[in-house]
Amino acid sequence: GELIDSFHPDLCVVGGCSERRGAERSGHTLVVNPGRLTDGWAAWVDWSRPAREVVEFMNLRKPETQTVAVCATPSGN
Repeated sequence: GELIDSFHPDLCVVGGCSERRGAERSGHTLVVNPGRLTDGWAAWVDWSRPAREVVEFMNLRKPETQTVAVCATPSGN
């Protein structure tokens, strides 16, 4: 919304429930919800990776399965 429309950041990280973990573009801004850190969830953003693999979600409580998902950004940017 309003924050993104006013400042046009490249990245906006939001907190929320782990069930709604994901990433999507809002205009130029990549919006990432890694889930709750208290549940062990985190996201790694690597701008040097191909556009469809920029965001990687991981559960820090399960190091043997670090990479849980790689998110494809809808706009391909």
